[in-house]
Amino acid sequence: MPLPQLPLLCMGGIVCLTPLTLYLFWLSAVNRRDRPTVVSSRWDFVSLLSALGGFLLCVGLLLSSVATKKNPLLNGANVRDNWENVQIASLILPVGYLLLVLACAALTLQSRRKSLSVYNIDRTSAEATFRELFTQMGIDAKRFGNVWSDTRPLIEVVPFPAFSHLTVKILATDERLNEELERELRTALVTCSPGESPAGVWLSTAATSAFVSVMCCVILIVAASISGRL
Repeated sequence: MPLPQLPLLCMGGIVCLTPLTLYLFWLSAVNRRDRPTVVSSRWDFVSLLSALGGFLLCVGLLLSSVATKKNPLLNGANVRDNWENVQIASLILPVGYLLLVLACAALTLQSRRKSLSVYNIDRTSAEATFRELFTQMGIDAKRFGNVWSDTRPLIEVVPFPAFSHLTVKILATDERLNEELERELRTALVTCSPGESPAGVWLSTAATSAFVSVMCCVILIVAASISGRL
């Protein structure tokens, strides 16, 4: 017997909002720390993908449902006579969606292979740290726009001022220099001054709202279950 529409929607809300709530609480904590936090951009993207996993799953299920309902084979005797064709036809849309998601995720992970995500950092302090770091490494690097280079590009800094966030892309082609830059940057950037941004408060509010929504969905499902037994 199919679930009533409201409990079904509530279950979808729980699946979608629970991982997002955890991610938002983590983000709010990171953005309210008294020092910057440096993480690999790959892991940063994996965290975001996990937070949106519930939404991606629900979209896949929705596409599967649409594909099944719109399948011209799904009527009367056609289901029995063409069961194998029905299965294949109903899987084309959700499988195509899954492959698209996986391809986009793989390309994004590859593009972030040599990047660092820095949360809650003051950009002026970060630029001073870059100058000092390059001087210590014996590299005469200068900034041109968002790119630091000597005779070759070394790093590119992509700021997100609203969240006091920096993405540091390591552009060095020499693998040893690449590894040295990443190691030194991880150590140096956590000593910078934290950024002054209201992002921590915003994210905390969003996380709390998402958590309340999840709890409301749980309460509605429990209430519907109890009502069904009475």
